[in-house]
Parts: sequence; C-alpha cells; structure tokens
Amino acid sequence: MTIAQQNHTGLDIGFLPIGATHRPHHEAFKPPSQVRSTSDLPLRLFVGSLDESSFAPTACGWSARYPGDNPGCHVSLRYDRERNQLKGRFFWGGVEGLSVQCPGDSWRDLHRYIAVGFPTAWHDIAQFDIEARYNVRYIRERDGDKAFIGFPEGSYRTVVIPLPSERLAELAPLFEAIDADARVAAPVHAYVTISDCRADYDLGRCPDVPDTPDGLARYQRKATGLSCPQAPCYASVETAAGGKIDLIVARRRVYLAQVRCAFRDLGRVLEHCFSHGLIGAADPDSTPSQYPQGAEWAAMVVPGGYEQLGLRLELYDEAKTRRMVYGPIVRDEYRALMFEGLDAPRGDILHRLQTASELARTEPVINRAEHLAITLN
Repeated sequence: MTIAQQNHTGLDIGFLPIGATHRPHHEAFKPPSQVRSTSDLPLRLFVGSLDESSFAPTACGWSARYPGDNPGCHVSLRYDRERNQLKGRFFWGGVEGLSVQCPGDSWRDLHRYIAVGFPTAWHDIAQFDIEARYNVRYIRERDGDKAFIGFPEGSYRTVVIPLPSERLAELAPLFEAIDADARVAAPVHAYVTISDCRADYDLGRCPDVPDTPDGLARYQRKATGLSCPQAPCYASVETAAGGKIDLIVARRRVYLAQVRCAFRDLGRVLEHCFSHGLIGAADPDSTPSQYPQGAEWAAMVVPGGYEQLGLRLELYDEAKTRRMVYGPIVRDEYRALMFEGLDAPRGDILHRLQTASELARTEPVINRAEHLAITLN
C-alpha cells in the first residue's frame, strides 16, 4: 500500500472489488467420445450457448449447435465415432473465424486448437463496431502474445474505464445491471484500482487545459478527484524530422474500473457501461478533456489478462496534441488481490466505494508522499 492510500478508516482506496457474477454450468461434462445426451455437453462454448433441441445422437456419433445472442454467431459441433474425430466451426458476426478438427478423447484438444490465436476478421468487426459507437479504444494482442482463452467460455476481454473518484459509487448499480442481464451468459469479474497515468500536452495546442504547472496540477486534481504525485513540468521531445515539440507534462493518478467478460458478452457489457454514463459516445468533435466522451477519458478494451502484465498503453486525441500513457494498469501490489473480495455483500461493496470517494475529496493538489511511494516501488 502506498503512503497516500493509508487512512484512518483502514481502507486501502487503491484497490476496490466490485463483484463477480455467477452463471449456471455443467460441473463435469464428458469427453466428446462419451457424450450421449445434452447433460454430457458444456452449456456454453466460445460464442454461443447449447441449443438442447439441436442435439442429434446417431449411430455414427452426434452433432450439436451453440447459437449466440446475435445473428451470425454460433458454434456447430459434429463428432464422428468411427474416426474418433470432433469437428467444430465457429462463426461470429456472420464470419467463420475458426474451423477445427481434433481427436475426441478430451475437450483439451479443442481448447488447445482454439487457443492458438484470435481470428483477425473478428477483431476487425469488433474494433470497427465498438470504436464507431463508443469513446473506446480497441486493443488487440501484440504479435507473439498468446490469447487468454478459457474453456468453455473462450476468449476474454477486459473493459478498462478511467473515471473520476466522485463517480466510484456508480459502479455498484452498473454491476447489478450486468449481473441481472441474463443475456450476459458467462461469468463477469469487476474491480477498480488507482493507476498511474502520464498526460503529455503539446504546449499552446490544448486550449481546454491550463498551460502552467500550477494550473495544470489543479486541473488534474479537479478532473480525477485524486492528487498528483508530483508537480507538472515543461519538456521537449524531438520529432522524426529533426524538429522539436514543447510539452507540458502531468503525472496523475486515476481510478480505472476493470470489467473482465467473455468476448461473446463484450457488446452487452459495453451497452451497460454506456447506459450508466461511465463511457461516452464516439464523438470526434467533443472537447478532449470532457468526461466521459473526451479523448482523455477514453475507455479501453484489452485482451483478458493484459491488465496483469504491467504493460504500458498509449492513447492519443484526434489531433495528436495530447497523449495519455497508462502503465501499469494494475500496480504490482494489487495483482495478487484481483479476485479477492468479489463475493462480498453488495452493501459492503457500495459502502467501500462511497468511502473511497469521500476520502479522495480530502487529498491535496500534490501529494509528495505518494510520489515517494511510487518512486520506491
């Protein structure tokens, strides 16, 4: 725990659980070669849920279909008993992203095949749709990275939402709405952490923010609800063409809500975040510093597990006059806590969020102790 996050209540305001949803599932589905009825199959598979009426056992094997909630989304399975071969075809957005043939002795073989990589065509569809609708940046796996793909839920994504401390309590009704939505088929986990963010502004080209260190520090304190770990400063960077750009740089702390869900449920989760006012609509003409539609408050969709890797994420505004650099999304001291406290009573979780919001109001503009703690980390 950093010095600035210790308080008289004993509450660590740097990591706050929001909740975990629970969905029905078959505890022990059987290997494909032993399937005789729908009770032997997983209830969910990648982008769809089992349509029990589609299950067709034959002397040669069986077949089943897992339709998704949206048109053009489904998984079809066919098991050939003579060859002991399982065939799977995976469609999302009307596009076949995966076609798999594997032995039927275990579901592990199917899991291994679909974990090789996420379909590029599905990325293309999701990124275009999400970024056209919302103030969200869709971030893909880097080359060489393995996707975090569970079984039977498939690929996971984490929605990362920067928000002012005064909005913390609104995460509780957001999560209740997600939990109550039966269309969100797979389990969801959510928590909020304080993260470090560097904000670089092109000097003289960002009229919506102050261009003096003292003014920018006060602006950041008011915008995020948290103190800066150090005073903003002036800096210069060289361009590729040999020129120079003058900057004013702020080191700020900001709350990042993180909602991890299956890829199949990503659209539903984003709809809830938008309807609760925690992410904005896509609006290139909005003032970049305006919450929640401005570029400074853009949410991110990252591959599930990326929030644990200590990666640095950079976001720019439309005019490339400011850069927000997050990193790491989850501080080292909180990674071991990411799934703790998620099943606490809803009232207790709301109380913690409200308390953290109230405590944030007492922070100074600049907190040197927080800077010392960050430096020592």
